[in-house]
Amino acid sequence: MLKKKILLGMFILFTQLHATSNTTNNGFNSEMSHVVGGAVAGGAVTYIVDQYFPEYAEQRALLGFAIPSIVYAVIEGYHIAQDGNAKGQMLDIWSNTLGAAVGAALVDDFLLAPVIKTAPDGTQSVGVQVSHSF
Repeated sequence: MLKKKILLGMFILFTQLHATSNTTNNGFNSEMSHVVGGAVAGGAVTYIVDQYFPEYAEQRALLGFAIPSIVYAVIEGYHIAQDGNAKGQMLDIWSNTLGAAVGAALVDDFLLAPVIKTAPDGTQSVGVQVSHSF
């Protein structure tokens, strides 16, 4: 439970950086804001897939990565067509994609319950965590 609260606090803290960034700049704060925005979006989509589309639970991390990445790439592609600033927009796309991968992986591995996964040969497995206090 503590891990969940720490990760949630980190997401909230980093979204403040996202809200205050200067999007006309290609500096560290601007790109970090895209990474954090992508992480929040990737984590949110992963959670939504897990909660509302259980038939896709095995692919929740992949969908959590792919959906925000594709949507953001389409949006930035539109901006490239309008403004012509391909270098800056491509940097934003890659930053957002990196964030979506991190956010989807963190939510899938640390916040959501394990999923029963089916291997190509038909066998099923699930991850289990065991702890012992000394």
